[in-house]
Amino acid sequence: LSQNFLDDDLIFRESLTYLDAKISKGVNDGMRIPYVSKIKATAGLEYAWNKNFSNFIDLTYFSRAKDGGTIDENTGKMSKNSWIRDYFLTDIGMK
Repeated sequence: LSQNFLDDDLIFRESLTYLDAKISKGVNDGMRIPYVSKIKATAGLEYAWNKNFSNFIDLTYFSRAKDGGTIDENTGKMSKNSWIRDYFLTDIGMK
């Protein structure tokens, strides 16, 4: 979603994603896919100084996820998956 302000010079963007990704076959059937967060939320602002130049800042949140754990060399079975903490990413730029 986005909203425009100030004659479309200022743009506010936001999004929310829910993803319940699980392995669907094999020895790891039903386990969460490693490194995939269930929730991703974004918010950003962009300001256009003129037709050819704008600045933006985006903030993205990723919820916690499971790591790859230990994989049995013979069976390929994952075990001892640990949680990776949730985190934020910030993008600042111009275009």
